[in-house]
Amino acid sequence: MKINIFYFTGTGNSLLIANEIERVFVNRGHECQLINIEKVTSPDCSKCNMIGLVFPVAIQSTFPNVWKFIKALPESKGTKVFMADTLMSFSGGVVGPAKKILDKKGYECIGSIEIKMGNSMMTVDKDIDYKSISDKAVKEAGSYANDILDGKTEWAKTSISQVLMKSFSNGRLFGRLIVKR
Repeated sequence: MKINIFYFTGTGNSLLIANEIERVFVNRGHECQLINIEKVTSPDCSKCNMIGLVFPVAIQSTFPNVWKFIKALPESKGTKVFMADTLMSFSGGVVGPAKKILDKKGYECIGSIEIKMGNSMMTVDKDIDYKSISDKAVKEAGSYANDILDGKTEWAKTSISQVLMKSFSNGRLFGRLIVKR
């Protein structure tokens, strides 16, 4: 099977997870390619059997460029898609809204996971073992990758709070909060 994993990373947490998912897929005999969404102007999914989306959560949703990328994905006739996001605690506005967009485009949403990582927004806390958190996250990503291949994953359901959080993350205020002008 040919699998493209599209990723966006800021601090490196999402790339760490994408690399582990790729490692498992390759070790199980699949052709896999990691593609940074910042380097893609028009995504092509025509030559793969499955795609993955891996990115960080920001302000309970994700970055505008990630939403723009998801919306730019071409129409599909059932290409399987999985998602993994990295976060400190919870997202609120990613999993359901992403599924809604992908469903409308004809993708088969086979699995989503939110993987807790160290917080990149706060100063370093000496009482937190960030290495241990990262090691646990990588192990969780590897298990998730195996579950994807074994057909044991699901995509979480959408709630109204997810829709509201996505609306906030796509707004101008969000951009002003995280992007230096």
